Amino acid sequence: MTVLLSIPKNLVYVFVCVIVFAFAGMLYITYTEQNMTEFLTYDRTQEVVMVHPLFQQLRESMNLDTELIEEVASKNVTVKSFNTKYLTANRPVIIKGMAKEWKATAKWGDKDYLIEKVGQSTCR
Repeated sequence: MTVLLSIPKNLVYVFVCVIVFAFAGMLYITYTEQNMTEFLTYDRTQEVVMVHPLFQQLRESMNLDTELIEEVASKNVTVKSFNTKYLTANRPVIIKGMAKEWKATAKWGDKDYLIEKVGQSTCR
């Protein structure tokens, strides 16, 4: 006789997330020989990133260096010129001064407004 249990889908998702997290922690502990506290508090901003030679060659062939990216003022760019010169040509561009007209930039510059809306919140 088979007994079927009815398990809510949300509970299954929770179990899957717990298992994935535990597996990632196990891999981290195994390969780095560090404990779980260090896994949870690891500062990834201090990592040294090595670029694979293939990606370096690809970057050089695509000319993605920032000094080669064109900078234009927002008043000199129209929708048509942006589409033809940059979007369809798949060329990166830096458009300067575009956000000056946004209401958000005026509000974000006001310290009292930020304290009122965000308070002492921090992001991690």
